[in-house]
Amino acid sequence: MKFNCLNNQTVVEAKASDHHPIIMGDICAFNLLCRCEFKPRYANNGFSISEGVDAYRDRLLNRLIPVISELIEIHQVQILALQEAPPMVLGNNPDDNERATFEVAQEFYRKLKILFGNYIIDPAYYKSMWGGLDSCGLFLIYKETYKIQNEITQKIVDNISPKNKLRFQAFQLAKNRDKFNLVNLHADFNDQNGTTEDIKNLIQNNDIVAGDFNLKIFPQIENCSQTVQTTEPGLMPFDTYDGILMRG
Repeated sequence: MKFNCLNNQTVVEAKASDHHPIIMGDICAFNLLCRCEFKPRYANNGFSISEGVDAYRDRLLNRLIPVISELIEIHQVQILALQEAPPMVLGNNPDDNERATFEVAQEFYRKLKILFGNYIIDPAYYKSMWGGLDSCGLFLIYKETYKIQNEITQKIVDNISPKNKLRFQAFQLAKNRDKFNLVNLHADFNDQNGTTEDIKNLIQNNDIVAGDFNLKIFPQIENCSQTVQTTEPGLMPFDTYDGILMRG
């Protein structure tokens, strides 16, 4: 998907994110890519770069916000299931690096709220990944025509493998008289079989599963509509799938 705001480039070509946004209907799953870190034995991004605070701010404010604007204004997205969203919480005794990342994130969210006053951008729907304070998380942003009835994460967590228990959030949403359960997932990569079974379980027991599935091979799932796409071929050591699944 190419974006006008990126001079007709994809988000990967413009290095806005190393994952493409996925759209099904008015729902978008999008891994925003957390602040990049690259070391000889560790990298959290496909570009093999480290970002200072200014570079991260530039990517958030000058590339990702315009992309989100196009998703909303041109592609009519009303629900954004985000992975690796900038942090909305700051823990006790943060170091200078954590504080700087958090301050940039707050600038990003303030600008989003100004641009999209009719979208709910609420810390209540943010979840720090891996169970503690870190540089990114899961975040559900949605148009105010939808309403969140309940958070149902704890109701379904017992059916999920240990490595994915902290890597998803789930809500019951309503629009007019229609209600549905939506799961936002950033799945574990290391246990491919476990993640495959978790995704099958989640879509069998909920209406929509959206996110970064982190699977090298995506299975066919019965009674399920799916829109899935791999990361840019050759960008990562392994190409993995992002997508949206809809039961029925």
